[in-house]
Amino acid sequence: MLIASLASASLFAVFTYIKPYLTDVSGLSTATVTWVLLLFGAGMTIGNIIGGRLADWKLMPTVIGTLLGMAVLFVVFAKLGAIATVAVGIVFLWGMLIFIVVP
Repeated sequence: MLIASLASASLFAVFTYIKPYLTDVSGLSTATVTWVLLLFGAGMTIGNIIGGRLADWKLMPTVIGTLLGMAVLFVVFAKLGAIATVAVGIVFLWGMLIFIVVP
């Protein structure tokens, strides 16, 4: 329950900090950020579908693997987030991984 709560709370960090990051670091326009957030939502939808199936199959490996995947994703985001296409892909994967943890 704690992991699910923390993962859900991290969702709101996206909405708070993603726009300044994408505009200031990645160089995207404010209008483009709207579409990136749409991709984030699509990732959440896909993650929800995948997460439910993975949790039914093997719960703990799914949770651990997803959290490790998020850690790797955040390191890549910190290193390569200035590249706009990479940043957009990472935001999509971020949405997907958040909802794999919270099926």
